[in-house]
Amino acid sequence: ALSVTSGNLYLASVTQLHCQMSESERGDESSAFHPPTFYDFYRDSYISGAQALQPVVQAFLHRVEQLLEEWPDHPSLTQIKVVCQRILSFEISSPIPKLLTGLDLLLRKANDWQQVAAKHVSVQQHMDDVTQLIIQWRKLEL
Repeated sequence: ALSVTSGNLYLASVTQLHCQMSESERGDESSAFHPPTFYDFYRDSYISGAQALQPVVQAFLHRVEQLLEEWPDHPSLTQIKVVCQRILSFEISSPIPKLLTGLDLLLRKANDWQQVAAKHVSVQQHMDDVTQLIIQWRKLEL
């Protein structure tokens, strides 16, 4: 279960990243996601939006596999790897909320690693990339 502290930390990091983005960045990201006119966020697939998921999660997985070479069987890294693989196994036609659930879980697991990781083994950039994708998709929900 997610503790209140880590949940608040996650929410704060998403909010902080969103606030740090310039207006031009926010304009660019919203132009990348234009769902159909009659789009049910909770049930319909949105393939062009979901395609943005694969390179982000694939890069995250690659970094985690590099770290696992240095620390084989590390519990946090192993969990992150499993979550990445699970997300990548989702059908491209899955509704965005299903994909968001996977990304939220990925951020929580990655946050566990970040709390104990030294700077040279950080996955923060990958967490930021996931967070940006979450923000883009949450805007579709609105």
